Amino acid sequence: MSLFDKMFKKNKFDEKLDEAFDSFLENNPTMKKAKATISEAEEGITHSLEEQLYGKASDEPFVKESDEAMMRNWDSMIDQIIDKELGAYKICPDCGNAASAELDHCPKCGAQLPENTAEVQICPYCGAKNKALDFTCASCGKELELIPEAGK
Repeated sequence: MSLFDKMFKKNKFDEKLDEAFDSFLENNPTMKKAKATISEAEEGITHSLEEQLYGKASDEPFVKESDEAMMRNWDSMIDQIIDKELGAYKICPDCGNAASAELDHCPKCGAQLPENTAEVQICPYCGAKNKALDFTCASCGKELELIPEAGK
């Protein structure tokens, strides 16, 4: 056994101390209340995201997920909400103004708006469709402009 292992090996006293502390945390009324409050907040955030994305929250009872799984789920729902919102706009190629997807001409400068919405951007080099917030083309790898510069 190396000196490092000997220095950091837990003895029986340290193990019992850790067990006592864990037991204290589990049985402490303040900690129980804090955990319940956190669970309620997590449930509220999840239902709020579901309502914004799907129009209503799930009728299924809230199931506690691991923090990592919950964050992935929230990130996915937020990405879907962003994609849904971006689909309602077109980006003017001349001035970069975001205009309603229903318009044919930019209300700011009068330029012809592209057929695609802001949800999808077309690569000017290869013509491939990309997500609106991509920095590089998924097809050719060239850099994409998020907001076109005026006069382009």
